[in-house]
Amino acid sequence: HFKYIMDAVPAVRDYCFDRIRASCIERLKQYHIPFFAPFVGHDSKIKAEFEHYLKQFELRQYNNTKYVYRQGDLSNELYIVVGGLVQLQYNNKKVADIRCGMSFGDESLFVRNPHRLMSAVVLEPTCVLVGNLDDFHDVFKNDPSVIHEFAIKYLGRDVDLSHVINHPDGREAFRTFLKSEFNDENLMFWEDIRT
Repeated sequence: HFKYIMDAVPAVRDYCFDRIRASCIERLKQYHIPFFAPFVGHDSKIKAEFEHYLKQFELRQYNNTKYVYRQGDLSNELYIVVGGLVQLQYNNKKVADIRCGMSFGDESLFVRNPHRLMSAVVLEPTCVLVGNLDDFHDVFKNDPSVIHEFAIKYLGRDVDLSHVINHPDGREAFRTFLKSEFNDENLMFWEDIRT
């Protein structure tokens, strides 16, 4: 009977999904999910901007759908699994299983490739939080160093040098390293060219 009410009264359905979405986000923040980690302990302004971004997430269910997206599709969303199982595949071969609390599609936050490199296949009924990648960049456009800091913390050892030198603290650490190698004039040259 509940399904019929949800279908018959869209306002009730939307309200329920909004409450569930908010509850899922709050619960996921407690699980040390890599996507949230860079914003833990940040100043209140950046935390508030990130909270604003999270409120824009949509809750989506995949019951009888085989794909969340296919290899080669345009990439403009990232996903966090709330329940269920998604498998990432490259050329129809398993790369990874993505379970509750894990994210996928987030590589597009840092690599501006407009197309998906893998397929995301639904293996069982799955519920995901979906965030728009453009919204993520829009929220932090006034302070690009936040994006670079997020990349550094999120990607860890896999971070690209461009994120390091575009973050003030990262650039200073890189400058210190170059000085120890008697090579800091290369960074000064890069900074002069940029300005």
